Amino acid sequence: MALNKFFKQQEWALNHAVEGWTLHSLSQNEVKAILATVPDKFKSDVRVWKKGWPAWADLKHPDCRVLLELRIEKREAPPLPHQLQHIEFEDESVTQVKSSVERLFVQRKYKRYDITLPVTVILGSNQFKTQTRDLSLGGVCLADPLPDWVAGYCTVVLDTPDNLEIELVCTLVEDQKMDKFRLEIVQSLKYEELKDWMSRHNFL
Repeated sequence: MALNKFFKQQEWALNHAVEGWTLHSLSQNEVKAILATVPDKFKSDVRVWKKGWPAWADLKHPDCRVLLELRIEKREAPPLPHQLQHIEFEDESVTQVKSSVERLFVQRKYKRYDITLPVTVILGSNQFKTQTRDLSLGGVCLADPLPDWVAGYCTVVLDTPDNLEIELVCTLVEDQKMDKFRLEIVQSLKYEELKDWMSRHNFL
């Protein structure tokens, strides 16, 4: 029953005509988070479809009103015990497990490059400017910690030395500590621009 409920929630699709991306099998909360990253002046380019609808609709459709409501985060989990943040690995078998996990972490899918670029993080009407500490096709690490209002999906604009503005859709990397520096890049049409730029500058 729980699995059926999960699939029932994944019944939305989202299309951005100008950016050229389409996402399927989204939950209502995922759609709301993505729409929060789209500037108001570009929301007219977004089309939405829900299972059971005969055709795509724009955000002026009455049933889309709920998608534009602000997301309220409920923090129901208790804080982690302090001692769990400082585990000492003294047992040899535990140390071996820890080493295996570290090796998996090192074998990254995408290589990081020490690329410093001006960057703007946008979520709704909020903007945060900083620069990259490193960059890969999978994500970006920022020089300064992200503000608390960054949650779910956001827009990241990279300004390159050759006067390009590469606009990406990103989401927070999970399991970060108190300060959050890392964002994961979601593949879209603009993602190919980043791949092309990194290739032309011999980073790939």
